[in-house]
Amino acid sequence: MTSRGAQAEIGLRQWHHLSPYISAQYLHATMDNNYKVGNDALPTAGKILVASPKFTGAVGIQYDDGSMFGNFTFNYVSSQYSTFMDDQKLPAYTTSNLTLGYRFHSFSRFRYPQVQLNLLNIGDSAYRSGINGYATTAKARQGIHGTTIAAGSPTYTVGSGFAALVSLSSAF
Repeated sequence: MTSRGAQAEIGLRQWHHLSPYISAQYLHATMDNNYKVGNDALPTAGKILVASPKFTGAVGIQYDDGSMFGNFTFNYVSSQYSTFMDDQKLPAYTTSNLTLGYRFHSFSRFRYPQVQLNLLNIGDSAYRSGINGYATTAKARQGIHGTTIAAGSPTYTVGSGFAALVSLSSAF
């Protein structure tokens, strides 16, 4: 396997109670050898490695004035192969999340109690979030030495739908 890539992220300090954040990752991962199947092999040398998205990125902004707080994040993951022959892939997907909250003044034994609302997958996008099980090939094909290699079916993890969560918390 050969893997080359770059990752960068920038987060800035608060300015007028706002602080932005951005991150990005580029990955180029390839297989160096053919994939052995029984007494034969599939010609996978040079193929993109399974579960290797070429690009991922996130953008976010946070607000916090000491009482009111919140943040918004947007995430992107590019498509990724789910077979060693690069003949089936998990599609690219995006998600976005929002958090809103309020911190109250301390009282009695409760120090800085707060209420918080988390909204997950705001667009309620239906997506597969990961590869659960890989396959050698999605189509039956002949191996390097002439053996017929059966097709397989990768399995995927389904991403969660929209969710709204409310939490109450406090220090003591």
